[in-house]
Amino acid sequence: MLADGTRVGPFEIVSPLGAGGMGEVYRARDTNLHRDVAIKVLPDAFAADAERLARFEREARILAALNHPNIAAIHGLERTSTATVLVMELAVGDTLAARVARGRLPVDAAVAIAIQIAAALEAAHEKGIVHRDLKPANVVVSGDGRVKVLDFGLAKAGAGGAGGAGGAGWEGTAGEGADVAAALTHSPTVYGGTMAGVLLGTAAYMSPEQARGRAVDKRTDIWAFGCLLFEMLTGKPAFAGDTLTDVVAAVVTNEPDWSRLPGETPAHLRRVLRRCLRKDAAGRFHDIADARIDLEDARADDQPVARATQTTAAWRRTIWPLAAAALAVAATLIGVRSAAPRSAGGAPAVTRLELDLPSGVEMYGGAAPGVAFAPDGRRIAYIGSLDGNRHIYLRSLDRFDSTALSGTDQAQSLFFSPDGSSLAFITADRTLKAVSLSDGLVTVLAHDTEQFAGGTWGADGRITVVRDGRLVQVAASGGEPQPLTTLDASKHERLHIWPVALPNGAGLLFRSIAGDEGKSDQIEALVTATRERKLLVPGGALPLYAPSGHLVFVRDRDLLAAPFDSRRMEVTGPAVRAVSDVSVDFGGGPQASVSSTGSLVYAPGGTGTSHLLWVTREGIEQPIVDGATRFRSPRLAPNGQSVVVQIGASLWVHDLARGTLTRLVTRNVATIGSGFTVWSPDGRHIAFRSQEGVRWLDVQSGGSSRALSPDSRNNGDVPTSISSDGESLLFIRLDAGTSGDLYLMSLRDGSVRPILRTPAYEGGAQLSPDGRWIVYVSDDSGRFEVYVRPLGGPDRRWPVSTQGGSFPVWRRDGKELFYRAGNKMMAVAVTIRSDEVILSAPRLLFDRQYPFEASTIPNYDVSLDGTKFLMVKDDVGAGRLNVILNWTEELKRLAPTR
Repeated sequence: MLADGTRVGPFEIVSPLGAGGMGEVYRARDTNLHRDVAIKVLPDAFAADAERLARFEREARILAALNHPNIAAIHGLERTSTATVLVMELAVGDTLAARVARGRLPVDAAVAIAIQIAAALEAAHEKGIVHRDLKPANVVVSGDGRVKVLDFGLAKAGAGGAGGAGGAGWEGTAGEGADVAAALTHSPTVYGGTMAGVLLGTAAYMSPEQARGRAVDKRTDIWAFGCLLFEMLTGKPAFAGDTLTDVVAAVVTNEPDWSRLPGETPAHLRRVLRRCLRKDAAGRFHDIADARIDLEDARADDQPVARATQTTAAWRRTIWPLAAAALAVAATLIGVRSAAPRSAGGAPAVTRLELDLPSGVEMYGGAAPGVAFAPDGRRIAYIGSLDGNRHIYLRSLDRFDSTALSGTDQAQSLFFSPDGSSLAFITADRTLKAVSLSDGLVTVLAHDTEQFAGGTWGADGRITVVRDGRLVQVAASGGEPQPLTTLDASKHERLHIWPVALPNGAGLLFRSIAGDEGKSDQIEALVTATRERKLLVPGGALPLYAPSGHLVFVRDRDLLAAPFDSRRMEVTGPAVRAVSDVSVDFGGGPQASVSSTGSLVYAPGGTGTSHLLWVTREGIEQPIVDGATRFRSPRLAPNGQSVVVQIGASLWVHDLARGTLTRLVTRNVATIGSGFTVWSPDGRHIAFRSQEGVRWLDVQSGGSSRALSPDSRNNGDVPTSISSDGESLLFIRLDAGTSGDLYLMSLRDGSVRPILRTPAYEGGAQLSPDGRWIVYVSDDSGRFEVYVRPLGGPDRRWPVSTQGGSFPVWRRDGKELFYRAGNKMMAVAVTIRSDEVILSAPRLLFDRQYPFEASTIPNYDVSLDGTKFLMVKDDVGAGRLNVILNWTEELKRLAPTR
């Protein structure tokens, strides 16, 4: 056993969790990512067997792809000089075995847990993974009712070991034991205990075909699921016995004692149990989804059961600091419409919650707010990215899961309709759309809107967005946007962004940006009847309106609030700091929203700084420079001696040898949506995107720049690559009809021609070093994948990624391609023979979280020799959203209104 405080690579042992034939399990602290994890230290004999370890690694890579909120994730497999460890998510809570040991569960609580277990199995089965060791000890239930299923598929990974005490995660394969005894010897087992006791606990959940040593498929998990559900309802195993033989015999020949089911067990629940526990696998549910749907439908039809389920499973064991706060949460989350509970002073209680994002999902930190509170304060929508694919996620506060909304891919800003029945959003191709939350219907409302500038849906049925830097309005039914504001040339105004409709319909709040690089920005109010503009706050970002009569805005990553008279459109008192540490991304877009009921949701930030660093192919980090703000879009110069990087709205050059950071003077770089830099082959120029379009910057002449294409702004062009002869620029053009397309621009005469224009989204394109090939990303398969195709010649492509991928980069000699699949950095060897491309299987280099900037354009670069990666690492908050219910009660105390 390892002592507390022992270091295994970057992991510091905190305490032991268990031990068995597959190794010792510990709670540990990941000192790199500052989180607690569970690590399993594999036995020396296992780690020294190259064949068994390779088989285990292959299976672990498959399992690492299981991103589901009810599955305890595998973070990676780490090797040090002293140990080989499997790094896993730390699931906190009681095992289902411990819960059942205290007595049977109420029907509604058992159903709530069963639905989550079924959802986990469904996600695994869709990827061809069978658990084969589902039992109460492998299910953890947190204090708030959230379920995590452990040890998915590890039984399948570790075949071939001798039986022994605590042989957790083992399963015999063909040729490793044909009789029942041998099959049981290699069966999955729990940690600890004697051989007989261990196998007795496992055998009770084996399917008949598994107990007989026959081949198994996903229906063996369905059997075990039925066993768990029966045990939750009765407090006793479905199959028991005094000896291992008795248990196996009961599984193979006996029926469960159905009379043990409590009298209140509904008929539909009994039917689900019987269909899960049929001896003949052909007679069982063929898919666990069928059982899940039956349980969900029945619960929806039985409102008292559904309500009790939410209360019992979600909140009965949740610990809140104050009893009044618990009542506030129950009233809000369950949907009770009675008056909110009161604090000692008679005001509604203020309650703070932390909502974890689904496993693997990252908040999209764009320049526009990526989170929105429904007006009634019961649902939250946010933009999240999973494996490079961006969608809007919807979460009700009375549930523990988020749902990705179909048809919302590439969303970059979002906001609710006044009644909360729909969500409007703007996509990367600058299209304004709305999705109905009742039937999922997506409607196109307008084109050519600024995707980073936000929007608002007024009570009059009109939507305000931004076009050409100005506020415009369009009917919620669609149509041509009508101008609402004009840019004041005398003030050098550039943008009017982030509009917010006031609830009385009298006006809007918005932010205006003027002067070089937005230094003269301010928050204003617009009187819709007269178009009069009123200055409210100099400086500040993201105006919000709180129903307590406060103007809320962001300054220096703090939420400030000032008393505000919405009738006179005037600030009536000083601003005070209300919330600190709000996430503000590279474009200045804070992630926060206030509901009409006075609740706040925001994404917490970190230190607000980031690091530029080298990362070796083994994942070892070597710091280069720290910054006072966020770095984005690092691009290594052709000579490898300097890096251009975006910081805020400016471009800077970092000299790697001298360690200096020099700002490029770029007057034409607007605050929002700039960057995406590309070096010319001679290292003298940079192409980059700005709000004025794609521009050409002379690095050696102090940063002066000129427009490359007069129409590049209107088309949302994003440069991605320059040919090795310096003659052509490859770029993405956003089109409302065909999404993202690839074009080539002549740098001699500015002429433009399409390279790849299809209904799918194509992006992230880079020319090969010899200029003959392009690597790019397309979603025509339903998810982002990386492909190679010739720049000219036959219309043919070769798939680079195999399980999803984005952000491709060529090695400088063209012999290797890199891309990211979620947090994984992948490498593929490239061989060109005449007109044929030969690609190796993708190989994992490292698995670490680094921020992305866009859906397909890399936020990293590769060293000249391909041995390390130029990465950005942010000091950001955890993967969660913070919620403050009845937040306006705090505002009333902090900044009293007149």
